[in-house]
Amino acid sequence: MSKGFSTPERCLHDLYLIIKNFEALADSPHGEGVRRLRTHVLEAAEAAIRSVMPESLFRSKVRVTGSILHVLNDAFDLDGFSEIYVIGGGKASVEMVAQLNSMLGNRISGGEVAAKVDGELKVGAVRINPASHPVPDERSLEATQRIIELASKATPQSLYIVVISGGASAMISSPRVGVSLEDKAMTTKLLLECGADIEEINTVRKHLSMVKGGQLQKLIYPATTITLIISDVVGDKPEVIASGPTVPDPTSFRDAYRVLEKYGLLNRVPQAVLKLLERGVRGLEEDTPKPGSTVFKTAHNYIIGSNTDACMAAWSSLKERGYNPLLLTTRMQGEAREVGRFLVGVGSSLSNPPFDAYVVGGETTVTVRGSGVGGRNQELCLSALISLRGCGGVVLASVGTDGVDGFSEAAGGIIDGYTYSDALERGVSPEEYLDNNDSGTFFKRVGGAILTGPTGTNVSDLVLLVTHRD
Repeated sequence: MSKGFSTPERCLHDLYLIIKNFEALADSPHGEGVRRLRTHVLEAAEAAIRSVMPESLFRSKVRVTGSILHVLNDAFDLDGFSEIYVIGGGKASVEMVAQLNSMLGNRISGGEVAAKVDGELKVGAVRINPASHPVPDERSLEATQRIIELASKATPQSLYIVVISGGASAMISSPRVGVSLEDKAMTTKLLLECGADIEEINTVRKHLSMVKGGQLQKLIYPATTITLIISDVVGDKPEVIASGPTVPDPTSFRDAYRVLEKYGLLNRVPQAVLKLLERGVRGLEEDTPKPGSTVFKTAHNYIIGSNTDACMAAWSSLKERGYNPLLLTTRMQGEAREVGRFLVGVGSSLSNPPFDAYVVGGETTVTVRGSGVGGRNQELCLSALISLRGCGGVVLASVGTDGVDGFSEAAGGIIDGYTYSDALERGVSPEEYLDNNDSGTFFKRVGGAILTGPTGTNVSDLVLLVTHRD
């Protein structure tokens, strides 16, 4: 099958609305071969993100027939509940609520959801409350208080449908007594900057919270909960995703304390945080509910979307365009710059048949040492392009499926074997920008920043690498 361009008709329709600067990114002064590779990588990224939009996920995994709600292989008779409430939060929560509203309509009695929106809005009977990400603020606190108040209405005949997606750990925030919102925000910021992974960050968050780590389920019990989860966590552990508000928590205060100890933060976090964790370690604070707790007898947790879905959609897109792609892993982790170099090495070592395209999913971290602007996806690309210099027949892209890469405006980046020399011609040193953690500025100056805006979903990151073998 020929690996040619997509037909012009496709470009005229709505296929590229996710990547706003698709055509500019696909273009290249280095010939048709490079343009073709860049086009196919961007098409695969588009397909991946579309596959994990709530509309796509609900269509395949959640449905209603009569009074029966089907979630994956389970079924619930909605006529058996006196009221149905929708609560939760995250980057995909608005569209998840919209899908539920379309399916259930007047069956929904009310709802409170936290989302990164500019102002309060209603979707059917559900109120969408503005909240902050990646660091919680007063809006997050207010939104969470409304969720808690609605949870307090629970009876044994109630059904709570909980929508959870990436970002909910910050958007749903209710600190324990003695810890202020500012204390929690500062702790989160320190953990993000030191290179802690999401599992470690959420271990701490759960023990500073009144609702995370199964504590929301504790508030709702004995009502029934159906939690619909779009996973942004490597390994798809429900107890880690959004800090597991309706899931048993296997971690302890001691585990949270050890995370701070590991990253040298014991003397940097606010004193209120340290004192709370120390009290917890001594057994003076009630820990989060553990596996086997009675409160989870009425809890049903379902992962309806994950990084694997996105990776398989990208794989299929590349396959349709004539490549023989290999899905390397959906568990990519580690320092972004090191992973970038590693993937270039893997691509080089596997460059002989049968594979000519590689799909990788997961989430890297960045230990911030410089003063620049960027994110893990752009840093991965910036590191990789240094190793790729001179390899004209290779294109690599790394993109956050939520459309946000760190504190930059981009979702990620795309590079090829000529990007390094293009940068030098503009008087830009890739090494200097990498040393300063300034990948966002680099791609603004050189080109290659993938711009999507918030996508309305979040299943971590996707890296695509294709090679040319004519």
